[in-house]
Amino acid sequence: MIIMSRKDDLPVQTIKSFDESVHLNGKYILDYPNCIEIGRELGENNPFDLGALIATIEGKLLEAYPSYDFLVYEPLLDSSGAFDGSALFPKPAGHTPSRFRVGETPNVACLPKETPAGRSGVGITPAIDLTALTDDGLGRETFLPYWRVVKKVTTHDVTPVGLSNYGQAQTNMAPVMRYTEALESEYSVYISENNGNTYEEMTRLTPFSFSQRASEVRLAFLNESGADLYLLSYALMF
Repeated sequence: MIIMSRKDDLPVQTIKSFDESVHLNGKYILDYPNCIEIGRELGENNPFDLGALIATIEGKLLEAYPSYDFLVYEPLLDSSGAFDGSALFPKPAGHTPSRFRVGETPNVACLPKETPAGRSGVGITPAIDLTALTDDGLGRETFLPYWRVVKKVTTHDVTPVGLSNYGQAQTNMAPVMRYTEALESEYSVYISENNGNTYEEMTRLTPFSFSQRASEVRLAFLNESGADLYLLSYALMF
């Protein structure tokens, strides 16, 4: 992952995980799998080129998983078209309508927490046309998915009252934004090869195969937890 400045889309630092020292005020995460190493590439382009960095990430994904030739990588820097608002997700009690929040800035693709009535946060991608993405114009049977889902934690502004134990005025504490990675038990991810009539559950970075070639697929991200969850990025190799 790379921490990026929201002000100018320049890289700040690379990280492997979130901890108490990672503050994201005025910043966002450009996410990719931890198996990819990004370092010297950040200084290769002067001026810095975000599009070139994303292309580098795509190339390194395919290098890391050489069994796959093609890739859809969505860093969701603009998630306004990430999900299909008319799509439904089939559940045992009936079809659940889409329910999500998106925007034109990074790290805002949100699957809202479950409502008191039991309505889940659901984000379903538009159909991904595999025949248009492959050199032979055919679909594929086997896929390798990746995603990262987080929670956002904000500590609010605190104005201390009185003096410290040493008789000094206490310092005002500014609000801090942090991310924590969501537990896999808090959400599920699914794939469909029949335009959303049925879905099969997937595991991150674990190959998934249909019984025959699929010409197009949809991905569905389902939140059934008590917290808002944010999708930082997703990728599908095939």
